[in-house]
Order: sequence, then C-alpha cells, then structure tokens
Amino acid sequence: MVNVSKHKLAKEVADKLYTQLADVFFSSDTQLDAMRIINETLTPAERIMLAKRVGIIAMLGEGYSSYEIMHALKVSTLTIARARRKMESGRYRYVANVLRRRKARESIFAVIEEALTALSPARANRTLRTQLTRGMSKVRAGSR
Repeated sequence: MVNVSKHKLAKEVADKLYTQLADVFFSSDTQLDAMRIINETLTPAERIMLAKRVGIIAMLGEGYSSYEIMHALKVSTLTIARARRKMESGRYRYVANVLRRRKARESIFAVIEEALTALSPARANRTLRTQLTRGMSKVRAGSR
C-alpha cells in the first residue's frame, strides 16, 4: 500500500510540484529514458499500482470482462468496478485516448508491414521494409 502524508500542501506548492513532476516524466526522449525516470523516482509498489491502473484502463477500453482483467492483472473486482465507474464518469479520458491512439498507430504499422511482406523480396522492398520496421520500433518504444 502506498502511504501518503496526512499533512496537506498548499495548493500553489502542490501545483508547482505537479508541474515539476510532469517536466521530469516527459523530458525523456525514449522509452528507455522514461523507464529509468520511473524506476528512479517511484517505489516498486507505486510502479505496480500505476501499471495495473493503466492496464485496467486499457483492458476495459478493449472490452475485457472483469473476470478476465481480475485474472490477468491479479486485481480485485472492486478495483475494476471502481475504475469502470471512474471511466464512465469521464475520468481517465486522456489515458484511454492515448492508449487508443497508440493501438491505432501500431495497427496501421502492422497492416503496412503485412502488405510489404506480401511484396516480392526485391532489394528496394527490403530497404523499405527495414526502414518501416525501424520506424515501428521507435513508435512502439515511444520515442519522438
């Protein structure tokens, strides 16, 4: 369980800290850099809590049942129900949109890669396939 101090910060201090936190998390150029920042700043409990929350949002967005989510992520049905209610009320909208966009990008690359694979293995096609594969790897890695 993640522990939070019962002492409240002044709103302006909290806002500055949130801005600084966002700057640190989004200053990374690659997924590897982002993972290093996450690993250095969050405890294992905080990392797993956030990862499971994003996983629940992703799986709910894909239409998985509570039973499937419960078994896949080892979370309670109460946790899933709470996340579902928050999603239905508009919470997690941005996270869900990011997950959908990423999935759409990856599916577009998968279709293109499949089409290229079906082409004859001429040298130009191999070069194009190599460039596309590198591009897909960058997108999947979250690099800009």
